[in-house]
Amino acid sequence: MILLLLGCADPPVTGPDDTAETVEIVWTELPAPRLYRRMHLDLTGALPPVEHLDALDLDPSQLEPHQAALFDDERLEERLVVLFGERWLTQIDEYLFEYEEFAEYYLSGVPEYEFERSIANEPLHLMARVVVEDRAWTEIVTADTTVANELIGDVWPLDYPADGTGWLEVAYTDARPGAGILSTNGLWFRYFTTVTNYNRGRVAMLSDQLVCENFIARPVDLSEAPALTDADSIAEAIRTVPYCQGCHSALDPAAAALFGFWTNNEHSVPEYETYHPERETQGEALLQVEMAWFGEPVDGLEGLGVAIANDPRFDSCAAENFAEMFWRRPMANRDQARLDELRQVFVDADRRAKPLIEAVLASPEYRAGELPEALDEGDEVVVRQMPPQMLASAVESATGFRWHHEGYDQLDNSQLGYRTLGGGVDGEFVTTSQTVPSASQQFVVRRLAEAAAEWAVEQGEVHAPATDVPGWIARRYWSLTARRLTDDDLDGLVTVYDAVAAREGDDAATTAVLAAILQDPEFWTW
Repeated sequence: MILLLLGCADPPVTGPDDTAETVEIVWTELPAPRLYRRMHLDLTGALPPVEHLDALDLDPSQLEPHQAALFDDERLEERLVVLFGERWLTQIDEYLFEYEEFAEYYLSGVPEYEFERSIANEPLHLMARVVVEDRAWTEIVTADTTVANELIGDVWPLDYPADGTGWLEVAYTDARPGAGILSTNGLWFRYFTTVTNYNRGRVAMLSDQLVCENFIARPVDLSEAPALTDADSIAEAIRTVPYCQGCHSALDPAAAALFGFWTNNEHSVPEYETYHPERETQGEALLQVEMAWFGEPVDGLEGLGVAIANDPRFDSCAAENFAEMFWRRPMANRDQARLDELRQVFVDADRRAKPLIEAVLASPEYRAGELPEALDEGDEVVVRQMPPQMLASAVESATGFRWHHEGYDQLDNSQLGYRTLGGGVDGEFVTTSQTVPSASQQFVVRRLAEAAAEWAVEQGEVHAPATDVPGWIARRYWSLTARRLTDDDLDGLVTVYDAVAAREGDDAATTAVLAAILQDPEFWTW
């Protein structure tokens, strides 16, 4: 059987009669209100206004204007930071340095979580700013600026204004070349290098993220290699053994271009925070190669960024990365035709990411509301489970509640919070968001729902219905899920409300019903 996806086919499989059967994949699109909710959550992290759902329920043709407005929403940049964080894995809970080792920054009164997230989000904000301002995506590796807030702007060599607040576009002042995220402290604090790794791990990460060339996936057989017993034998093997050269012939020339960020003591904060122009040529001497990006000679860090931007794989990888971000699954062979279309959209738009995202959101794969019959379970992520950061922002938009404890966002860290238990990534040990419910994820959803509902009613964010309890419940459910309650489900929630109200009053009943809706799978999926 051949599975055809809009012109893309897997290799034919013939039956007993040596004929191949073709089965077309038919996509069923979500109803307009539910699809708009998906788009709104993806681009803002918040639930859509209920009046927008009402309008789309009456006139689904209004979906496209509503979607277009989301690209001008002020929350888009922060939402993209979250999405890029899931891919680039910079939002870790601990760096190579303990927080106390940053003592020279005089960070008294600054919560550890807040400072470490500021470091993590520097390259993410630069990428998000490029998208929001509709600049060419290539600027993420060629821009001569970064984006910083007042915390890192005050302690790193940046021209951040003394009276500045928030995430501002600024420049480094320590003579580092302009190469977009390749020039940011935030990226290299996360992807540190040891004295003897010589930036190779960093290059492997850049290759995977920017041109979708995964060195880790390459097969390696060292059975016939010489004994790797010391630094000299390892260096000799890297230069001469074919299996070593299969990776190192590309890794080492690019690593040599990053030596302005190479440290002679990986445990020194000053070594990491400052660029070292005097070391720029050391890589070629230590690695015995000339700087290059996959055979293309480069002139230092700035040249490396330009070479990456000019790499033919950069465009295809951009299409793949953005599709995966919004489809919430890895690419499959059957997606090749769609990815070719997305790549062409990207190229035709002068390599701007906004039109690419718009094309991804217009794709049948994104808009699907149920699994096509021709696909097996597990092939497609149609019903998406909210990762913790989206769950937190969705609940906040519905109730005003944000779960914090001792300065830590409880759904945005795993050190003192519940990010991994809730199905999210921690950037180190868990690198892919959970796609199916688990006991720990349900525990997090339940506790968050209970706390948010109680807080919302106590603070007056949600008021008990004065009259028409069934109407109030139906309206609240619609606003939170973009689905209509069945008569049986409505009767069940009214029964809950009446029972709790009879014992504890209307506020307690309102809290119970709101908590129940927030725990409904129709709420925490999108």
